[in-house]
Amino acid sequence: MSNHYSPSRPNASVADAEECAWISFYDHIDDASVAAELLSYIEADPELKRTRSGLYLCARQSVRRANARYARALRVGQSVRAVLDVTVFAPIILARKLVRVLAFYVVEMLPQLRWQETVPGSLTKTVGKKTDVATALARSERESGAGPQSDESGRAGSAGTLTRAA
Repeated sequence: MSNHYSPSRPNASVADAEECAWISFYDHIDDASVAAELLSYIEADPELKRTRSGLYLCARQSVRRANARYARALRVGQSVRAVLDVTVFAPIILARKLVRVLAFYVVEMLPQLRWQETVPGSLTKTVGKKTDVATALARSERESGAGPQSDESGRAGSAGTLTRAA
């Protein structure tokens, strides 16, 4: 005879159906969510806790197993994360920092570019001493007596080139 409620039984009572439901909980007690629900329900009724003590103890055991499984999964996840940090992410971070530092030193070792004016001869010497370009242009114009030269497009300015400092 089956332990589950069957509507084909003509004289099945409510108590039999209730008993079949409680028996089906024994089959599903390994599911932690079902066990947690049963625990909260049984703990609310002291009489039910006394009559269904086996189901209550199985539910507590199932919840404990689920908690232990969750804690073990957390520990494994932390271990995997620590191993990945050491073997993968730490070298990548170190390489990025090294590239930044090396790039800084490489840029510092490059020769500096200096603006040299090609038209007024005295301006090259003045700009080479790291004075202000506008001041040097004004001084050069005063010395030569000419205004700023204009190129083909009609814009005022002077022809200049960038050269590397030796």
